[in-house]
Amino acid sequence: MPEENKKSPSRREARLAAERAREAHIAPKSPAARDQRVLADDDDILAPRKSRAKAAPGKPRADKKPAGKEKAAKTAPQKSRLYGDEAGVSPQKSAKSQPAREGQKKAGRVMARRVGKATMAGMKRFNAFSYSQGDGTRRAFRIPLTSRFLLIASFIIIFLMILALNNQSISVDEETIAIAGLPADLEDYRILHISDLHAAEFGTDQATLLRTVNSLDYDIMLITGDMVGASGNAEPFLAFLRGLNTTSNVYFIAGDSDPGPLLSQLREGEGTLDQLVLEDWVLEAIDLGATYLDAPVSLSIGNNGTTLWISPFSQLGISAKEAVDLYEDQLATERIGYLSGIGADYIQYPFTDYRYRQAQSLLSAISQMSADDVHISLAHVPPMDSLLSIVQDDHSDTPNEYLYAPDLVLAGHYCGGVVRLPGYGALYVPDALQGSHHGWFPDQARVRGQISVGNTTMYVTGGLGATDAVKFPFRLFNTPEVSLLTLTGLLTDNMLIGG
Repeated sequence: MPEENKKSPSRREARLAAERAREAHIAPKSPAARDQRVLADDDDILAPRKSRAKAAPGKPRADKKPAGKEKAAKTAPQKSRLYGDEAGVSPQKSAKSQPAREGQKKAGRVMARRVGKATMAGMKRFNAFSYSQGDGTRRAFRIPLTSRFLLIASFIIIFLMILALNNQSISVDEETIAIAGLPADLEDYRILHISDLHAAEFGTDQATLLRTVNSLDYDIMLITGDMVGASGNAEPFLAFLRGLNTTSNVYFIAGDSDPGPLLSQLREGEGTLDQLVLEDWVLEAIDLGATYLDAPVSLSIGNNGTTLWISPFSQLGISAKEAVDLYEDQLATERIGYLSGIGADYIQYPFTDYRYRQAQSLLSAISQMSADDVHISLAHVPPMDSLLSIVQDDHSDTPNEYLYAPDLVLAGHYCGGVVRLPGYGALYVPDALQGSHHGWFPDQARVRGQISVGNTTMYVTGGLGATDAVKFPFRLFNTPEVSLLTLTGLLTDNMLIGG
């Protein structure tokens, strides 16, 4: 029995010794070495691809130890340090749990490397996809030359369509004109001011223009010239007159681009004096009921004896007495030649007779006009301030020879500048009188709207068409307009600021 007891411990000791030897063979490295290996593995995963490229043939990687030394390090028995919870565990139990933890760590490192590689591969695929999509997108927006041409052509067509619609639209400029001492009968008297049609057409038979004009409430229509224009086509103007609700209150003058108004040669045949000397378009307008204003005319307004005078501005500043005397002498001379059959006198005599009758009408108007009457004068080209001042002085010095200075002058001619820049105004305006406000970049206050010169207010309308004096076939950023002016005796901002 004692012998058996002695043999049994020997067997247990042998088994324990074998287990210790086996455990010592697979024992993990020291914690410091283990931590260093983990850090090295992490660096290998996180490092850029280029830095992890294979080393050149024949040269071992610098971050790897020689195989022999590494194997020796694995087989060399080392004392294991215990950390954390392992400190309170018996050596046998700790030695048994260490291989499992080491296996878990190895599996974790392998998994981390796989995840890192998969992530890097995914990022590369995503970047490749993004770049390819970006290139495709850029290629998609590279418009071919034909498409670019079509796009530009489309923009041009759309612009021209908008331009055409704008040139066929009619705006109404409503203004209040203050006249000091205006009689009560003329308070809120409404004037429709139209100018510079230049044979433009607004729909069939001027339907668009007539729809606007006939919808307005006005007392008198005053037209300040260039309704026919240089083209000589009077039909658009005549179609406009035919379509009006009434023409009994329409007064017009000729503009600088209109034919005539007097013929260059005497019309053959018989007829009245007007029929022998006036242009066809003037006679046709008269036949339609409009009044050609070649001399001052008076209108009785209301029941209180208020008189409104309408005159052509061309007769302001003319001494009526001198004009009558001049044409009387000329008629006496030409009458002899006319009766004798002298060709030159025969042709000229009717024109001189017409001018003589104009002078007589002017002289008669001067004798009838009073300071209490309201005087409106029609000009085509806006007169210069100096000319208005002369007109005012002429009547003051010789009241029996000159017309009273007008309270209101209506003019056109500029067509609003034809081409206007948004936010600025007209670029260029023609001016036959070569005033200081003509040419490039004019004074915008004189191109359109009202200003005051002494006791006279001048209003310039933007008109309907495009003047031939500006070499541009249509209006740009400049809607055609008619002006509806309301007279008042009350003070307005325009009077308070002096224009």
